[in-house]
Amino acid sequence: MMTQPRLTEQQQPFVYPLILPGTTIGGQVEILNVPLIVYSPDMSQSRSLVGMVDTGALHTVIPASILEALGIPVYTRREYQLADGSAVAMPLGSAPIELEGEIIAVPALFGADPRNILIGATTLATFGWASDPKHRRFIPADLTL
Repeated sequence: MMTQPRLTEQQQPFVYPLILPGTTIGGQVEILNVPLIVYSPDMSQSRSLVGMVDTGALHTVIPASILEALGIPVYTRREYQLADGSAVAMPLGSAPIELEGEIIAVPALFGADPRNILIGATTLATFGWASDPKHRRFIPADLTL
């Protein structure tokens, strides 16, 4: 009878614990920039962008000029706390976003800075992903109800 060889600790596959959607794993803080496409509500127009994943941000932020050009409507305004402790009121809509070949409509804030594109935790949670900045990728999260 043949026995299976034992794996050394370095050979053991890495098993993630329960991973919640929209979180960052690995305890390492690094910038993760990813391509995305934002679509008009009827999907007839789109813009290819690169956004920085920020799981500390609740919603995705896309420049207002882009969302307005695509015809994304503003549904409401909400006040958000910034990292420096200040507060800012921002228009909020819903935009179809494509990440890694999948398209889902997500809450999108109309950002004032045309250079600031953030992919927030709500978007990652909606797509069912967590962020792994060390390996510069998304990983599937454990979806719960």
